[in-house]
Amino acid sequence: MSADSIRRWPHYLGGGLFVLLECWTLGALLGATLWPKFGARLDGGLTEPELILLGVKYFGGLGLYLGAQIAVIRAFSSVGRSVQAAAWCSRFFNFHFTVLGICALGALLGAVVFPLAGSFGGSLKTRDELVVLGARTGGFFFLVWAPGFALVREFIRAARRRSARALREKEDLSSDSKAN
Repeated sequence: MSADSIRRWPHYLGGGLFVLLECWTLGALLGATLWPKFGARLDGGLTEPELILLGVKYFGGLGLYLGAQIAVIRAFSSVGRSVQAAAWCSRFFNFHFTVLGICALGALLGAVVFPLAGSFGGSLKTRDELVVLGARTGGFFFLVWAPGFALVREFIRAARRRSARALREKEDLSSDSKAN
């Protein structure tokens, strides 16, 4: 890391905070406009101001989550175009992509299984309430296991890349020694 990039860390930090604020704002605005229209059907008898606040909370949080990833990726790419920065950026993105994918899978499974189980079990809740409850419950339970799974997956992928690189270097050295 060069001295110039060390001096520029306050710039990177300020840029990252701006990205977080911008992503939260976009998410909150999107949630404040969409959730009262579509969420009223799912959240029962809440008033419009309560639905707006829920939309700001849900979508603003999603915006912060995505903004944090964008800020870290920008910081890695700003520090330098080195291979190591690109590798860490890739691992960071893959980790979060895996966590989001696993949580989405859990929410989808919950949204399908809960209404089916509710219809067989004679639940007093409506189908829409069971779908929302299933998506929240499934997403949460899969969220519990997703970070650990994603972390182990990234360590395994990094070890495989490292061993493949070492094997290529060993083959290159052996082919160079045979050529001499």
